[in-house]
Amino acid sequence: MENKNLLQWCSNHFGKMLKSLGYEIVEVEYQPESMGNVLRFYIDNISDELVTVEDCEKASSVISDELDRTDPISESYYLEVSTPGIEREFRYPKDYRRNLDKKVVVRLYMPLNGKKEWLGILKDFNEDNIHIETKKNKEICIEREKISSIILSLF
Repeated sequence: MENKNLLQWCSNHFGKMLKSLGYEIVEVEYQPESMGNVLRFYIDNISDELVTVEDCEKASSVISDELDRTDPISESYYLEVSTPGIEREFRYPKDYRRNLDKKVVVRLYMPLNGKKEWLGILKDFNEDNIHIETKKNKEICIEREKISSIILSLF
């Protein structure tokens, strides 16, 4: 199966299975690495709880059994199931939605009002802009195309 088709198939096929267990697929990768080809699933809890090692083991077992049954990959590979981590960048609308009213770090390509990094509470977003509230209770509107990264703040 072609790489692009494989990733789409995995997202669709396993997305339904994992959803029934309380997980969602954040991303699927299939790539060569030094140890060989790796099929990697990044998962998250639907409930917004942190993903544990036990969660990854449970999802891995379900995925592995189904891969053995359907055998969509003709070459040898390693399976990994992981969490994207607490410092993952926001990529999808659900990432923004999940983090509304939480403190975020926004890094920009070019300075806005003299700053390339903003810390604040994510108040709103749409496909063009985000709105954050700074420490001084000032709301800043930032165009999404000017954002190099946005992550949840750990502090």
